[in-house]
Amino acid sequence: MAPAGACHHASMANYGQGQRRCTHPPPEPEPEPETAVLDRRARVGWMLRVNRLYCAEGVWARLPVFARAFKGGSHPRTAAVSTISRWETAELPVTRTAVRRYEELLGLPDDLLGATAQTMLRYSAASSLSSPPLQAPARDGPVPYARIEELLDRVDAADVMSGRNWCDLTQALCRVGDSVLMPARTWQALSARLIAEMVIADGVPWMLRFEALNRLLNHPRGASQAVAACAAFAADGRNQAVVEVVCALDNTNHKDAAAHIVAQLSDPTSERARYGAFLASIRKARYGHFAPAQIRTVSLAVRDMLREPGPYTDGRMIALEIVRDLPAELIRTDHRDLAGELSRGARGCAAARPAEQPGSGPARRLASEVIAQLAGDVPGYRELALPELVQEMVSNPVADVRLYAACLLNATPYGPLLAARIARELARPGTLRDERIAVPLLDALRFLGGQGQRCALERIVIASGLPGPVVASAAHHLGHVGSASTEAYWRRALAHHLQRWEREREASATRILRDLVYALGMVRHGAVLQELRRDSRMPQPARAAADWWLSVPEHIHASARL
Repeated sequence: MAPAGACHHASMANYGQGQRRCTHPPPEPEPEPETAVLDRRARVGWMLRVNRLYCAEGVWARLPVFARAFKGGSHPRTAAVSTISRWETAELPVTRTAVRRYEELLGLPDDLLGATAQTMLRYSAASSLSSPPLQAPARDGPVPYARIEELLDRVDAADVMSGRNWCDLTQALCRVGDSVLMPARTWQALSARLIAEMVIADGVPWMLRFEALNRLLNHPRGASQAVAACAAFAADGRNQAVVEVVCALDNTNHKDAAAHIVAQLSDPTSERARYGAFLASIRKARYGHFAPAQIRTVSLAVRDMLREPGPYTDGRMIALEIVRDLPAELIRTDHRDLAGELSRGARGCAAARPAEQPGSGPARRLASEVIAQLAGDVPGYRELALPELVQEMVSNPVADVRLYAACLLNATPYGPLLAARIARELARPGTLRDERIAVPLLDALRFLGGQGQRCALERIVIASGLPGPVVASAAHHLGHVGSASTEAYWRRALAHHLQRWEREREASATRILRDLVYALGMVRHGAVLQELRRDSRMPQPARAAADWWLSVPEHIHASARL
């Protein structure tokens, strides 16, 4: 996921002004459960609720007032108080048009809530065929064939495409279903163009494209070509951002997707492709996407990851997550030397309490401070979900789960408050020296952070004595947080780590330089990238990354911002 200008951070500016005390009459107390139930629908309902309570300076905190204003804009029908309450408590699925009406009434950026809801629901479904991300409105009227043709022409002509354009196109193609007739090369070109934009988009533009790709990956006619486009991207060693493209294959049960994941586990194109395949294997094993022969290959890869996790600090934890869903008999027969360790590790993961997990202390501090800051803004409302979501964002062993928790929190008024406190937490020397805590906090800033947190990342990148993964994570997220650093800063950071690489020739220094190139590419700093590509002192992976970024066509860059 790569931004072309951190557009979602700028669009959240209204939240930065929305933390004043509510001057309107307090809402009538609403019944609260004793504990938060955070299933996939409950997360969407909670997101809608906290936005209604805290946005627009509390104007809509009273449900009857909100319900009376609901008819209009994207939602032409009335919505009863009971209906809105059931949406927010997950007793009733919410429709796309209702979510869009929340955005309109609350003055939020277009698609912020809708795209976030689709992303949340997508991750917890076995496939888009078994559970659509959001309930669609009634499909009245003729199929929009003219719109399909118009958008296909724009793709073919290398015109600019927005995230909304991709939503319109893929929704229409799904509506046509088996009836749509296009050559295989058209499906693959369509998917390849979408992937090219997705990997350099950020925030809402990224989420819209990610959902569009998932529709293609599960389309009755286009799935095989969409899978092939993902596999082709991952198989090209020059491409950057391969982790998310390989991971995208975890949401389709198409047999080719499982085959490509297994191939990247047994003979990976790169270490990043292998890591993406491990992440994808968590859900594919859970939802039964692997054939019996493939499960054996996956189990051997898990054994290797447990013995040698590689450069990723969460490698062992990912392997243990996969083990949970592998047949016990396979573990006993194929991995007798590791059976005891696997069993203990899997039980330990399942039994671990939040208080025992790395980052649990900072997570508790972050949540309690934010809740205390907003205490009294909405009398009668008890915030039960936030502590669990922050704990998940900071302490869950799976990077995807942490990322989606941050994505959800970013779409609420809690986001800017959490970002400020994370930056303060990262100023603690003890936190920065513990990569098990620091890296998840830095990953959270990928979604939550804004210009106010960019300085914290810049300091970490050029600091001395910090673990390599911490510095690499900070360098990577400079491409997502705030606007951009000065040219003088980029040159200083590159010189600092180039000197270290020339002195030590360590893999960690190479990774940091490559992550700095990633950030430069996402903020489109062409002049510095040109110099990097020509600099013979730079390690080859960094120069190759600079060359890749400079090769991205202008219409792809322009589209990814929208």
